[in-house]
Amino acid sequence: MNTNKQTGEETMNESYKDKFNAQMKKAGIDSLGDLKTDAEKKAFFKAVDKSHDAKNEGGPGSGPQKTNFKPLSRNHSAARMTVSTSKAKQIKSWLADNGEQYPVAIDDNGSGQIRIDDDGEKGSAYGAGQAIAKKFNVRVMGSR
Repeated sequence: MNTNKQTGEETMNESYKDKFNAQMKKAGIDSLGDLKTDAEKKAFFKAVDKSHDAKNEGGPGSGPQKTNFKPLSRNHSAARMTVSTSKAKQIKSWLADNGEQYPVAIDDNGSGQIRIDDDGEKGSAYGAGQAIAKKFNVRVMGSR
């Protein structure tokens, strides 16, 4: 019996991996490279997430809850957008070039989902989100 097995995050990751692998088998693919379009990838990950029930995603008091994003407004301190990975690179590059005008913290996991937060200057995520929506023709959502 292995008494040194860690629990918590590693157990959650193993559970997610099991659901991920099961969904790959169900979809008849050997790797994510077999999914050709963004729509296929999105559908695949939605199915994995739907089948996975993490311990911290239960009811009230069970852990961190998902942030509720709504259409971007001035009182939001964070903005989120989901775009293609190539457009995400363009947006991040543009934000880096315009950092003085839009001082925001950027969180990008490489999948095309970008989150920007006010970085010490109130309203900077709103301003950056508005500019990104106009320049790149993307939908930007906000949260407090």
